[in-house]
Amino acid sequence: MTIIYKEHPKTSIVELNFGEKVTKEDINDVTPRIESFIAAHGKIKLLEIIADDFDGIELSTLIKAIKFDKKHLMDFSHCAVVTDKGWIGPITRLASSVFDVEIKVFTIKNKDEALNWLEEV
Repeated sequence: MTIIYKEHPKTSIVELNFGEKVTKEDINDVTPRIESFIAAHGKIKLLEIIADDFDGIELSTLIKAIKFDKKHLMDFSHCAVVTDKGWIGPITRLASSVFDVEIKVFTIKNKDEALNWLEEV
């Protein structure tokens, strides 16, 4: 698996650690778990950690992920994106201007700050 899934139920946070290339199998594993967490907690927050070895997402997987995001857009309140990959920040900031989710970008060394921010909002 190139996505490691972790729940923080007391704070309604789902943590996703992305490495290498995200595949359809990854999305098929993670999406039902997120849906179950949403069902149990209502609006949730996301902590997305994108590793240095992250190499993108397969096109068919990207389409499936976009459909999932569209279906659950109102189920996310905040998202912290943690990465040292320079190209992800601008894409994330663009997404935050389009979607009704407060998104902040943090560097890997500020991962704890990202989690603290999600716990406080």
